[in-house]
Amino acid sequence: MDDKDKLIEQLNNELQQSKRQITELEASCAIARGQEYALHRARRALTAVRECQTVLFESTDEMTLLKETCRVIVEKAGYRLAWIGYSVQEEDKLVKPEAHFGYEDGYLKSLRISWANDVYGYGPTGTAIRTGKPAICRDMLRDPQYTPWRDEALKRGFASSMALPLIKDGVVYGALNIYAAEPDAFDDDEKNLLINMNELLSFGINECRIRLERDKYCKTLIENEMRHRLAAQQLAAAVKINEQNMRNSRLLDSIFKYTLDSIVLLDKDFNFIRVSDTYARVCQRDVTEFIGRNHFELYPSDFKEEAEEVKRRKHIYSKSERSFVFPDHPEWGTTYWDLGLVPILDKDNEVEYFLFTLKDVTLKKRYKDELRELNVNLQKRIDEEVEKSRRRDQLMYEQARHIAMGELLVNIAHQWRQPLCAIGVMVQDILDAYIFNELDEQYIEKSAKCIMKELLYLSDTIDDFKIFYERDKVKNHLNILHVVNRTLLLMADYFKSRGVTVDINIDGMINVYGYTNELSQVILNLLTNIRDIFEERRVNNGIVKIASYRETNTGRVVLTISDNGGGISNDIMGKIFDPYFTTKDKTRGTGLGLYIAKVIIEKNMQGAISVSNTVDGCQFRIEL
Repeated sequence: MDDKDKLIEQLNNELQQSKRQITELEASCAIARGQEYALHRARRALTAVRECQTVLFESTDEMTLLKETCRVIVEKAGYRLAWIGYSVQEEDKLVKPEAHFGYEDGYLKSLRISWANDVYGYGPTGTAIRTGKPAICRDMLRDPQYTPWRDEALKRGFASSMALPLIKDGVVYGALNIYAAEPDAFDDDEKNLLINMNELLSFGINECRIRLERDKYCKTLIENEMRHRLAAQQLAAAVKINEQNMRNSRLLDSIFKYTLDSIVLLDKDFNFIRVSDTYARVCQRDVTEFIGRNHFELYPSDFKEEAEEVKRRKHIYSKSERSFVFPDHPEWGTTYWDLGLVPILDKDNEVEYFLFTLKDVTLKKRYKDELRELNVNLQKRIDEEVEKSRRRDQLMYEQARHIAMGELLVNIAHQWRQPLCAIGVMVQDILDAYIFNELDEQYIEKSAKCIMKELLYLSDTIDDFKIFYERDKVKNHLNILHVVNRTLLLMADYFKSRGVTVDINIDGMINVYGYTNELSQVILNLLTNIRDIFEERRVNNGIVKIASYRETNTGRVVLTISDNGGGISNDIMGKIFDPYFTTKDKTRGTGLGLYIAKVIIEKNMQGAISVSNTVDGCQFRIEL
């Protein structure tokens, strides 16, 4: 095989390998898309479950609960149709649709669905009702048991469905049906969420029915009790009271005897018909003392006007924390009550009775007032502590500025020593020239120029230090290299006199947004600490390295200042930025320099400052 054939064969092999890799990548992408879609469906189903919880709490009747649940399933979970059917307990065992939402277009009217053991009962709905377990049709187009309904379903864009049984006391009485526009739409996670939602629906339906039965029963109890009282007044009617009314009376007696809240039954003129033992105990009276007496004659209050309004408008009255003073017990002071007044209407829609409920919330009101007062006092204390902390920070900041000013004066002394010495020499030289008759116009002019040059240098030094000490009020774009060079001027004479090498590695194009003088103060503080370490440890051939760069992954500017002064002990590494922490003699340091540097970088410039040891010293790292 010649080289050409080998090359062709190698290219073919690489081409086949590339195709395999592309196929594998496409398969991986398909799996990822499938997982993402499944997660999306599960999230929609979870949203529907949460919405169904709200529907459960807000629904007042069974039909509203059914309709709202179907709506939530379609709107929040993204299914095409949801409907609820109840099983008919007759010979043909049909399923009767009760509520639906979504794209139905006459679908439910066109179907015959049963839960019998026949061809119309083998679908998901009939199977779920018959077995009491969830039933799923993964693909309506291919599922043979979905044949009776396939054509109508496909016309409306249905591809898969799931039926969930509705159960009460172990008996299945209906099913929740959910239709999707795509086949195999219900994975395990989505199925479990929908099962939980169906359990909420079953619970809600059962609660609605129990509530309806309870309301009917309570109304029956009250009506029977009223009839019993009227019959007691008329001897002829008393003999007609049957055993059922006696049972109802005993049940009502139990309710009035053992209820924890105060319950009062009034006639339409607000006369007492019956009171609970709790109400009588609160009023410190016997139950029999109330019967036949008028409520507002016994307990006069402005509540009578509102009660008359309730009677006139026939609406339910509710009031929280209403104040009241017992006229026969003024020593109890003001008490607070949650009140409810419900008018009970007769067949002609006229008020016949009032159900009056009361709950003593005096302690709750007092606790709430005390808690409100406590919160106010707590907020006041918090504000006071914040103000104290602000003042402490301001005091430490001012102390640090005074310390920095002291450092500046030391640096001014270093900067001025050489120019002043030069001026002194030139003045002495002028005097010598005068004594030896060497003083002429040219000599005076030359000496004057030299002296003025040194004086201008001193003046420029004053301006530099003045600008450095002024506090910035407005942030601006500052150049890192310019700030570093400007700050180094203050330490240049000292470093030069001690033979300290300063290595600068900074890109001149790096800029940040912040306060120029405050950043200069931080850099000067770090350089001053390095100077003190060099003197304390008598470091010869000291080296200071200053570098800056922009991190590619975060975009933040990093400024590092390192030395060869031996590093920081591990036992104090975590404390050096604490206020008032210092390892220097009390006459040389207050422990505020690095703390203020941290405040400036982290609070004023929204950056970060940290320190770590290197091979022969330590490195301060500033991120902006």
